[in-house]
Amino acid sequence: MLRLALGLVLLPLTALADRDRPAPQRDAPPAVGQVIEETFAWCGKEGSCQCFQPLDCVGSACSTVESHLRSMQEILKGKKKGVAFVCQYAEEGTCGPWRYIYCDQGETQGTRLRFFNEQGRLVAAYWTSDYGEFCGGRAQVTYYGQIPSCQPLVRAKVIYGKGRTPATPASRAWPAPR
Repeated sequence: MLRLALGLVLLPLTALADRDRPAPQRDAPPAVGQVIEETFAWCGKEGSCQCFQPLDCVGSACSTVESHLRSMQEILKGKKKGVAFVCQYAEEGTCGPWRYIYCDQGETQGTRLRFFNEQGRLVAAYWTSDYGEFCGGRAQVTYYGQIPSCQPLVRAKVIYGKGRTPATPASRAWPAPR
């Protein structure tokens, strides 16, 4: 079965740099709408942790929704080699004034959800994993950039496969790792 793959080109650089680095822990999660400026972990009462990281870009230096969609099309056409994340389901849509691209690798593998502002620039991302991939192995969930405050996610188009639109990260209880 042909599956959509998202390559390393779509990974925020901080994901690679911070994967093995222990993150400091804070006593409270960030507020919805807050922009993350320093990497940290927050662990809830039940012991599960979430990671919060800044984006590796600012403003016009951030990638666009169009560049992500173009990259996905290249992958689908087999023109992009060396991919690291394979999607079984992908969609694009809106969340309030923002646009999003969602990729689900499967029930036990992980997800990638990217948010783009009104100008089409990446401003936030929410990733899950089936193992402690984030904040030096402390968390299965990470937020990049701004904590999304929009609700709900509204699918505009299925890019690949069959699946379902996820819940908005901000609508999840703290913490809500997979």
